[in-house]
Amino acid sequence: MKDNLIKIGHQTQANKDIFLYHNGTITCGRFLYKDGSGRFKKIYDEIISYSTSKRLKNVLDVSEYKIWDATTIYDEYILKHWLKSISSKTVEKMANETIIRKFVDSIKPDFKKALNKKWKKIFNEWKDKNDPNTPRNSWQII
Repeated sequence: MKDNLIKIGHQTQANKDIFLYHNGTITCGRFLYKDGSGRFKKIYDEIISYSTSKRLKNVLDVSEYKIWDATTIYDEYILKHWLKSISSKTVEKMANETIIRKFVDSIKPDFKKALNKKWKKIFNEWKDKNDPNTPRNSWQII
């Protein structure tokens, strides 16, 4: 279980996946962020406990999970499949996806803040601001 990664997102501009490790570390490309409080490790454990998806090559992909509310369930599941009812197993799976999505959404602001802080540090230390290799956006340091 300790070897599993959780894919929590994808950074589109840099075309890199964002992973959460069992020790609470988040990585995206070359950028690594460790939460000092241990909150990310707890979130990792919670995501593993709620997950029902299969892992592919030790990676649990929760990046496509969404928040399921009553309207979304009706519009995107019942109407799409022309169903009259929905099973309790499916409702449980949707509830777990919603819980996991909320955990992932709670991580994102901390990760973005750390990435922007690192980028500002690199940008301010850059000697020649007109150099074409200067990272102009935070995603360019990934």
